[in-house]
Amino acid sequence: MKLSSLTSKFYNKIVVYENSTGYGYKTQLQNASISYIAKFIDSSRSNTSKKINSLIKKGILIEDKEEVIEDKNNRKSSSSALFINPELCYQGPRNSIHGYLCRHIIENDILEKQDIFLPWKVWINENKKNGELYKRGTYLKKRCQPLK
Repeated sequence: MKLSSLTSKFYNKIVVYENSTGYGYKTQLQNASISYIAKFIDSSRSNTSKKINSLIKKGILIEDKEEVIEDKNNRKSSSSALFINPELCYQGPRNSIHGYLCRHIIENDILEKQDIFLPWKVWINENKKNGELYKRGTYLKKRCQPLK
């Protein structure tokens, strides 16, 4: 649950936050590294890495090794992008979930394969940029439609 405070709105990506000069924090939209996450949750790097890998295998976190983000100094980040599964926890309106996340979950639904049926499911209609969270009954009706 601590990781949910590091997520960016609409993407559910775990990102680096820094103190803002005003109220609260501001994001750099830079992928949070394992070291950054370990420091944030006050844990060792190796223990945090084991926990992150376990959460990825369970379908709670989603890893995108192909995404490359540049920081404010135009340096490419070596950290893989990590996303929290929006079916478990989502920051933003439920009718505007990033299409990559929706497609990834629909194609690789680890939780469903383990017979874990969540009350809310993501779905994206063909030719749409963003997906939505639906109650399970509505999702089951939409699932019969082809995904493109």
